[in-house]
Amino acid sequence: MPETSPHQQPAGASPETDADVIVVGNGPVGATLGILLAQRGRQTIVLERRRRPYALPRATSFDGETARLLAGCGVGPSLDRITEPATGYQWHSADGDVLLDIAFRTEGPYGWPDASTMHQPALEELLASRAAELPAVTVEQGRQVVGIEQQDDRVVVTAEDEDGAAQTYTARWVVGSDGSNSFVRDHLDVPVTDLGFSYEWLLCDVQLHEQGKFVPTKGLHPGS
Repeated sequence: MPETSPHQQPAGASPETDADVIVVGNGPVGATLGILLAQRGRQTIVLERRRRPYALPRATSFDGETARLLAGCGVGPSLDRITEPATGYQWHSADGDVLLDIAFRTEGPYGWPDASTMHQPALEELLASRAAELPAVTVEQGRQVVGIEQQDDRVVVTAEDEDGAAQTYTARWVVGSDGSNSFVRDHLDVPVTDLGFSYEWLLCDVQLHEQGKFVPTKGLHPGS
């Protein structure tokens, strides 16, 4: 997406600030928030430290409520192109005994599958394309936020590009969506609750030699 200067205000922005809201982080959460705000007429700037989208997947699935939220962003018709409905979830012992068996509906209470597996870079590409259609949101890549200053009527955000050149942005609100190593959270000294999850996982992305419908738990649940 073309970069824009923070001082080139989107049409309709407040003359006192560059935007109504600055979102720090352009992962799925930040991108979704930027789109939802723009759809409601809020001028929004999304600052992302990476110059280019991260090419490897991290998240692997989302639930039906999240699917409904994504559909509200305008990408619903394309979700079936980048997702597969999950039919169930099982844990097995080393001997092959089923320890946990949960069935998922392909159409749950939110009108979407209870769970959908996905390729995160493909989802981020969908969201980026949708954001590009909205004049009220500006996404700036390669902008590492290094400072946040609360003033009486605004927040001033300082970000640096890859060469260390600093730029300032102003808004009425700032939202931190910058992941596990969040600068915003550290700056505000927001505590984190660690539940002590310590299991080891191996997640693999595969490319099938032959096309087929992959339903690993099909037939294991009544009515599946």
